[in-house]
Amino acid sequence: MQFNITFFIQIINFYITYWFLNNFLFKSVINFIEKEKLKEAELNNAIKEKQNLLLNLEYKKSKELSDFQNKVNKDYKAETVDALDVPKMSQINLDEKEIDKITKITKDMLVERVPHVD
Repeated sequence: MQFNITFFIQIINFYITYWFLNNFLFKSVINFIEKEKLKEAELNNAIKEKQNLLLNLEYKKSKELSDFQNKVNKDYKAETVDALDVPKMSQINLDEKEIDKITKITKDMLVERVPHVD
């Protein structure tokens, strides 16, 4: 087996080329890829933090809504009205003053029970 000097020169050329590529080209490409991965990881962490914050806010909002509904149901329960025992009459004769008086009393009772009606 004979080795020519060109074989040794090719080996030296290969190692020199490998060293240049490794130190100049590959290092910058690897650094760029690592920076991009770091940016991606930071963005993913920020997204997860925002999602957790959103979930917490949704939970607080639903809890506040539930508390408010419970408070409203507790504070503003509808009163049960017993059936009125009205005597049956065949005919009622009233003049205008009595009708106005009954209308005013009825309106006052209605305003008292339902505050938004005037």
